[in-house]
Amino acid sequence: MAILALVILLGSLIQLKESSAEAKPEQSEPLRRHLQQILRDPGFVFYTLMGMLGMGAIISYVNQAPGIAISQGGLTPIGFALCFGAIGLLQLSGSLLAYRLSRWFGIFNCLRLGLALATVCGISLFFLPAAHPLWFFIPVAVGAFGLNLTFGHGVSLAMAPFRHCSGSAAAINGMARLSGGGLVAMLFGYLDLPANQIVALSFLVLLLLLPWIGAKASKAQMQAA
Repeated sequence: MAILALVILLGSLIQLKESSAEAKPEQSEPLRRHLQQILRDPGFVFYTLMGMLGMGAIISYVNQAPGIAISQGGLTPIGFALCFGAIGLLQLSGSLLAYRLSRWFGIFNCLRLGLALATVCGISLFFLPAAHPLWFFIPVAVGAFGLNLTFGHGVSLAMAPFRHCSGSAAAINGMARLSGGGLVAMLFGYLDLPANQIVALSFLVLLLLLPWIGAKASKAQMQAA
Protein backbone atom coordinates (compact mmCIF):
# COMPACT_ATOMS: atom_id res chain seq x y z
CA MET A 1 0.00 0.00 0.00
CA ALA A 2 2.87 2.35 0.81
CA ILE A 3 4.47 1.65 -2.59
CA LEU A 4 1.14 2.21 -4.36
CA ALA A 5 0.64 5.49 -2.48
CA LEU A 6 4.13 6.60 -3.51
CA VAL A 7 3.39 5.80 -7.16
CA ILE A 8 0.14 7.79 -7.02
CA LEU A 9 1.91 10.72 -5.33
CA LEU A 10 4.63 10.81 -8.00
CA GLY A 11 2.02 10.59 -10.75
CA SER A 12 0.04 13.47 -9.27
CA LEU A 13 3.16 15.63 -8.99
CA ILE A 14 3.94 15.00 -12.65
CA GLN A 15 0.47 15.18 -14.18
CA LEU A 16 -1.76 17.32 -11.97
CA LYS A 17 -1.53 21.08 -12.20
CA GLU A 18 -2.86 23.54 -9.66
CA SER A 19 -5.44 25.88 -11.17
CA SER A 20 -7.31 27.37 -8.20
CA ALA A 21 -4.29 29.31 -6.96
CA GLU A 22 -4.01 31.10 -10.31
CA ALA A 23 -7.69 32.00 -10.61
CA LYS A 24 -8.63 35.42 -9.24
CA PRO A 25 -7.13 35.42 -5.76
CA GLU A 26 -9.05 38.59 -4.92
CA GLN A 27 -12.25 36.50 -4.82
CA SER A 28 -10.97 34.11 -2.16
CA GLU A 29 -12.96 33.89 1.07
CA PRO A 30 -11.83 33.08 4.60
CA LEU A 31 -11.77 29.38 5.42
CA ARG A 32 -14.02 29.98 8.43
CA ARG A 33 -16.78 31.33 6.19
CA HIS A 34 -16.50 28.29 3.94
CA LEU A 35 -16.75 25.94 6.90
CA GLN A 36 -19.83 27.73 8.22
CA GLN A 37 -21.54 27.52 4.82
CA ILE A 38 -20.74 23.83 4.48
CA LEU A 39 -21.68 22.68 7.98
CA ARG A 40 -24.93 24.68 8.03
CA ASP A 41 -26.17 23.18 4.77
CA PRO A 42 -28.80 20.46 5.54
CA GLY A 43 -28.21 18.65 2.26
CA PHE A 44 -24.48 18.40 2.84
CA VAL A 45 -25.00 17.11 6.38
CA PHE A 46 -27.58 14.54 5.25
CA TYR A 47 -25.60 13.09 2.35
CA THR A 48 -22.40 13.07 4.37
CA LEU A 49 -24.25 11.21 7.13
CA MET A 50 -25.48 8.70 4.55
CA GLY A 51 -21.92 8.14 3.36
CA MET A 52 -20.68 7.84 6.94
CA LEU A 53 -23.25 5.20 7.86
CA GLY A 54 -22.61 3.33 4.62
CA MET A 55 -18.88 3.32 5.28
CA GLY A 56 -19.59 2.17 8.84
CA ALA A 57 -21.50 -0.82 7.46
CA ILE A 58 -18.63 -1.71 5.13
CA ILE A 59 -16.05 -1.42 7.92
CA SER A 60 -18.22 -3.56 10.20
CA TYR A 61 -18.34 -6.22 7.52
CA VAL A 62 -14.56 -6.02 7.06
CA ASN A 63 -14.01 -6.30 10.82
CA GLN A 64 -16.28 -9.28 11.36
CA ALA A 65 -15.77 -11.23 8.13
CA PRO A 66 -12.48 -12.98 9.04
CA GLY A 67 -13.91 -14.41 12.26
CA ILE A 68 -17.04 -15.67 10.51
CA ALA A 69 -15.26 -17.06 7.46
CA ILE A 70 -12.11 -18.54 8.98
CA SER A 71 -12.94 -19.22 12.64
CA GLN A 72 -16.56 -20.33 12.22
CA GLY A 73 -16.69 -21.44 8.60
CA GLY A 74 -13.29 -23.09 8.40
CA LEU A 75 -12.36 -21.19 5.25
CA THR A 76 -8.66 -21.03 4.41
CA PRO A 77 -6.96 -17.60 4.21
CA ILE A 78 -6.72 -17.98 0.44
CA GLY A 79 -10.41 -18.87 0.20
CA PHE A 80 -11.29 -15.88 2.35
CA ALA A 81 -9.15 -13.61 0.17
CA LEU A 82 -10.98 -14.89 -2.93
CA CYS A 83 -14.41 -14.24 -1.37
CA PHE A 84 -13.29 -10.84 -0.15
CA GLY A 85 -11.92 -9.94 -3.58
CA ALA A 86 -15.06 -11.14 -5.35
CA ILE A 87 -17.20 -8.83 -3.20
CA GLY A 88 -14.75 -6.02 -3.93
CA LEU A 89 -15.23 -6.57 -7.67
CA LEU A 90 -18.99 -6.56 -7.15
CA GLN A 91 -18.69 -3.25 -5.32
CA LEU A 92 -16.69 -1.85 -8.22
CA SER A 93 -19.39 -2.96 -10.66
CA GLY A 94 -21.97 -1.20 -8.48
CA SER A 95 -20.02 2.04 -8.65
CA LEU A 96 -19.71 1.74 -12.43
CA LEU A 97 -23.39 0.86 -12.86
CA ALA A 98 -24.66 3.64 -10.60
CA TYR A 99 -24.28 6.35 -13.25
CA ARG A 100 -26.18 4.36 -15.85
CA LEU A 101 -28.97 3.48 -13.42
CA SER A 102 -29.33 7.13 -12.43
CA ARG A 103 -29.78 8.07 -16.09
CA TRP A 104 -32.47 5.44 -16.50
CA PHE A 105 -34.35 5.85 -13.22
CA GLY A 106 -33.07 9.07 -11.63
CA ILE A 107 -30.54 9.72 -8.90
CA PHE A 108 -32.99 9.49 -6.00
CA ASN A 109 -34.42 6.18 -7.20
CA CYS A 110 -30.86 4.88 -7.48
CA LEU A 111 -30.27 5.93 -3.87
CA ARG A 112 -33.51 4.23 -2.81
CA LEU A 113 -32.47 1.03 -4.57
CA GLY A 114 -29.07 1.04 -2.88
CA LEU A 115 -30.53 1.58 0.59
CA ALA A 116 -33.20 -1.06 -0.09
CA LEU A 117 -30.52 -3.62 -0.98
CA ALA A 118 -28.64 -2.71 2.22
CA THR A 119 -31.86 -3.32 4.16
CA VAL A 120 -32.34 -6.71 2.49
CA CYS A 121 -28.78 -7.57 3.49
CA GLY A 122 -29.38 -6.60 7.12
CA ILE A 123 -32.61 -8.58 7.43
CA SER A 124 -31.08 -11.64 5.76
CA LEU A 125 -28.10 -11.65 8.11
CA PHE A 126 -30.40 -11.97 11.11
CA PHE A 127 -31.67 -15.26 9.70
CA LEU A 128 -28.27 -16.64 8.81
CA PRO A 129 -28.28 -20.37 9.75
CA ALA A 130 -25.65 -21.23 12.33
CA ALA A 131 -24.82 -24.42 10.46
CA HIS A 132 -23.82 -22.47 7.34
CA PRO A 133 -21.72 -19.46 8.42
CA LEU A 134 -20.25 -19.03 4.95
CA TRP A 135 -23.67 -18.02 3.65
CA PHE A 136 -22.77 -14.74 5.33
CA PHE A 137 -21.09 -13.61 2.12
CA ILE A 138 -24.28 -13.83 0.02
CA PRO A 139 -26.33 -11.07 1.73
CA VAL A 140 -23.19 -9.02 2.37
CA ALA A 141 -22.47 -9.05 -1.37
CA VAL A 142 -25.98 -7.71 -2.00
CA GLY A 143 -25.63 -5.01 0.65
CA ALA A 144 -22.14 -3.94 -0.42
CA PHE A 145 -23.31 -3.68 -4.05
CA GLY A 146 -26.24 -1.54 -2.91
CA LEU A 147 -24.07 0.80 -0.88
CA ASN A 148 -21.81 1.39 -3.85
CA LEU A 149 -24.86 2.55 -5.78
CA THR A 150 -25.18 5.34 -3.21
CA PHE A 151 -21.61 6.44 -2.52
CA GLY A 152 -20.87 8.37 -5.70
CA HIS A 153 -24.25 10.07 -5.96
CA GLY A 154 -24.19 10.92 -2.26
CA VAL A 155 -20.86 12.70 -2.63
CA SER A 156 -21.97 14.59 -5.74
CA LEU A 157 -25.22 15.75 -4.10
CA ALA A 158 -23.34 16.83 -0.98
CA MET A 159 -20.78 18.77 -3.01
CA ALA A 160 -23.16 20.33 -5.55
CA PRO A 161 -23.72 23.71 -3.77
CA PHE A 162 -20.01 24.24 -3.02
CA ARG A 163 -18.21 24.72 -6.31
CA HIS A 164 -16.61 27.85 -4.86
CA CYS A 165 -15.07 25.86 -1.98
CA SER A 166 -15.05 22.31 -3.31
CA GLY A 167 -11.72 21.48 -1.68
CA SER A 168 -12.97 22.29 1.82
CA ALA A 169 -16.26 20.47 1.23
CA ALA A 170 -14.48 17.38 -0.14
CA ALA A 171 -12.09 17.33 2.82
CA ILE A 172 -14.92 17.49 5.37
CA ASN A 173 -16.98 14.89 3.50
CA GLY A 174 -14.07 12.49 3.20
CA MET A 175 -13.02 12.91 6.82
CA ALA A 176 -16.58 12.36 8.06
CA ARG A 177 -17.09 9.25 5.93
CA LEU A 178 -13.84 7.59 6.96
CA SER A 179 -13.49 8.72 10.57
CA GLY A 180 -17.22 8.67 11.26
CA GLY A 181 -17.61 5.31 9.54
CA GLY A 182 -14.84 3.89 11.69
CA LEU A 183 -16.54 5.27 14.80
CA VAL A 184 -19.87 3.72 13.79
CA ALA A 185 -18.22 0.34 13.23
CA MET A 186 -16.43 0.58 16.57
CA LEU A 187 -19.65 1.36 18.45
CA PHE A 188 -21.48 -1.57 16.83
CA GLY A 189 -18.50 -3.77 17.65
CA TYR A 190 -19.06 -3.16 21.38
CA LEU A 191 -22.50 -4.79 21.22
CA ASP A 192 -22.67 -8.17 22.90
CA LEU A 193 -24.10 -9.88 19.83
CA PRO A 194 -23.00 -12.52 17.32
CA ALA A 195 -20.83 -11.17 14.52
CA ASN A 196 -23.47 -11.60 11.81
CA GLN A 197 -26.00 -9.60 13.86
CA ILE A 198 -23.51 -6.79 14.41
CA VAL A 199 -23.05 -6.52 10.65
CA ALA A 200 -26.83 -6.78 10.17
CA LEU A 201 -27.49 -3.81 12.45
CA SER A 202 -24.82 -1.73 10.77
CA PHE A 203 -26.63 -2.23 7.44
CA LEU A 204 -30.14 -1.84 8.86
CA VAL A 205 -29.42 1.56 10.41
CA LEU A 206 -29.39 2.94 6.87
CA LEU A 207 -33.10 2.16 6.68
CA LEU A 208 -33.67 5.29 8.79
CA LEU A 209 -32.56 7.43 5.85
CA LEU A 210 -35.17 6.21 3.34
CA PRO A 211 -37.95 8.65 4.41
CA TRP A 212 -35.57 11.60 4.00
CA ILE A 213 -34.54 10.39 0.55
CA GLY A 214 -38.21 10.46 -0.44
CA ALA A 215 -38.67 13.94 0.99
CA LYS A 216 -35.62 15.28 -0.84
CA ALA A 217 -36.77 13.67 -4.10
CA SER A 218 -40.18 15.34 -3.78
CA LYS A 219 -38.53 18.69 -3.05
CA ALA A 220 -36.29 18.36 -6.09
CA GLN A 221 -39.28 17.54 -8.31
CA MET A 222 -41.18 20.58 -7.02
CA GLN A 223 -38.19 22.84 -7.71
CA ALA A 224 -37.82 21.40 -11.21
CA ALA A 225 -41.49 22.06 -11.90
